[in-house]
Amino acid sequence: MSFVLPARARRRDSAAGALALAAPSVAVLGAGRGGGAVAAALALRLAAAGRSSCALLAGDGGLVAPRAPAAGAASRAARALQAREITACASGRLVRAELGDAGAFARADAVVGGPAVLLLSAPRTDALDELLRTLDALVLLGGDGEVADLALTSLRALGPPVLRVRTGWAPLAAALALAGLAAPAPFRAAVGPVLEAVS
Repeated sequence: MSFVLPARARRRDSAAGALALAAPSVAVLGAGRGGGAVAAALALRLAAAGRSSCALLAGDGGLVAPRAPAAGAASRAARALQAREITACASGRLVRAELGDAGAFARADAVVGGPAVLLLSAPRTDALDELLRTLDALVLLGGDGEVADLALTSLRALGPPVLRVRTGWAPLAAALALAGLAAPAPFRAAVGPVLEAVS
């Protein structure tokens, strides 16, 4: 899959006439066990920090997650994505979308309007790196080791801040995050540095 997204820029709030930053977009790479929960918790924390009513969690497919009653804003955003032929569902305060073509992330991000987290499990390509350069931060999942260190160095060359987050959470905590209901304390601590990087 190829992703292309124009560089994020400042946008003017026409109602207030003030200059404001677009809601942050972050990529989480290495969607192994626990990756989806980290991405979901990060999306929820970004929404809370920006006082957004919902957040986008987009992926390249394969995310298995529980469903919960959805917030009104998340339901409306999911329906708007479906109307644009993007596979999406709402759960809690999350709008979960499956990316099916090159422009899907850009379109979904524009529709939802709140913070967006892109969960990637596919190998990196030149086109994917082009997208990653435009985001506000990159999160690399996993522990230490030579391979992880090489990946970290490679991502840092793209420009955005790169942070490493380890996985391995209790099933109940992960389920709450994936359902869009809450980011339990261990997740809040883990993704805290990411919030600081994009603030």
